[in-house]
Amino acid sequence: LARVRDRAALSFTRAFYLALSSGMTVRQSFGVGRAAVAGTPELPDAKGESQKFILLPADANHDVDVFGDAPRGEFTDGTPPLPPNNLPALPDHFRGRTIELYHLVKSIMEDRLVTVTGPFGRGKSALAVAAARYLLERRYYHAAALVRMDEWTGAEWLWDRIAAAIGVQRRPDDSEFRRRLKDSSVLIVLDNCETVLERAKEMFQAALRTLLEDSTAVRVILTSSQCVGTCCSVTERVHRIPRLSDVDAARLLLARAPRSFYDAPAPDSILDPSVRQMCHRVPPIVGAVHRSQPHLPAPGAPAQPVPHH
Repeated sequence: LARVRDRAALSFTRAFYLALSSGMTVRQSFGVGRAAVAGTPELPDAKGESQKFILLPADANHDVDVFGDAPRGEFTDGTPPLPPNNLPALPDHFRGRTIELYHLVKSIMEDRLVTVTGPFGRGKSALAVAAARYLLERRYYHAAALVRMDEWTGAEWLWDRIAAAIGVQRRPDDSEFRRRLKDSSVLIVLDNCETVLERAKEMFQAALRTLLEDSTAVRVILTSSQCVGTCCSVTERVHRIPRLSDVDAARLLLARAPRSFYDAPAPDSILDPSVRQMCHRVPPIVGAVHRSQPHLPAPGAPAQPVPHH
């Protein structure tokens, strides 16, 4: 996997070649492609990503209608729909995790049980969803399910939510549900597992053991502030999320800041002393950056202390 964040490239390529085949010039099609990237949903910093595309060589003639003489026909979108899933869109604040996303994707392709762990607010859930969406969009799995574990009541509760996510109606004998898990590759994300691990660890481990040992095609990503531990014959692989870098923390802070601050005339707001001072005061994790927003100073003003919770 050379890159794990290629949504911008896919959006640009689709729009560029569609415009080109519709009779537009290369320059016009390039503009259409850039606009498509800027308007791509679920793409963090879409406007910034669109500016990374450059029309080269700069001194060439790009006002050429490549397919001007091609006969016109009816366009048909042949893109197949996504497999059954209940994965949400990525949050706007998801950024600075390209390397971690690559490693998580690689891990879940190699191992069947991967736990994403780290302190509260570090972005475990967003990273797990991003990895699941990446793999599902490329048809590595026949279905994907996201289950928030905060309301866990037992194994039957878990089976009900997995079945609903992958489009299977549970019956008294559970034959259809079990057959789907055994015959199809299914990716399951169990989110916020720390609560159930504290309340009913043995019960949860037993359910996880049943899920993994009865269905060898199932793979599971867990998010939790603690590891699951040995619960079955499948080895748990642990991914600990590091802190965001200062630069990514600054970018996140600016992205979540009031528009008046974001539109400040500074040539590079990330290097503004007030932003650097704020990021130095705030631990660079997603939750802390969100809490710091009300205390963001005006450009050039001294940063105020941020309360710690």
